[in-house]
Amino acid sequence: MFTVSRAPTFTHEVDITVPVDGGSERVKLKTRFRVKSLDELASLEREGETQLFAAVVDRFEDLADDEGKPVDCTDKVKEQILGYAFVRTGIRQAFMAAMLGAERKN
Repeated sequence: MFTVSRAPTFTHEVDITVPVDGGSERVKLKTRFRVKSLDELASLEREGETQLFAAVVDRFEDLADDEGKPVDCTDKVKEQILGYAFVRTGIRQAFMAAMLGAERKN
């Protein structure tokens, strides 16, 4: 049975390739996404990438600081994380794959 939800969300562990000294490192970023209709996505795309990511990413989970201490996903932290191009690349790929039903299998 298909469930009709007013504000559907889903959570995925997103592969993020983080630049490090001498190369890159692949990490998981647990991300809760908001489902958007095709019309909403088209409108958000026209508004710009920053608005798109702010609208489709509800929150990040399991965050830690440089010392390994837990970090809450405040609006400021979310904005900081979404400010990195390498994060946006992974987020876009994961979101679109999930929305199109083409989730990548490892």
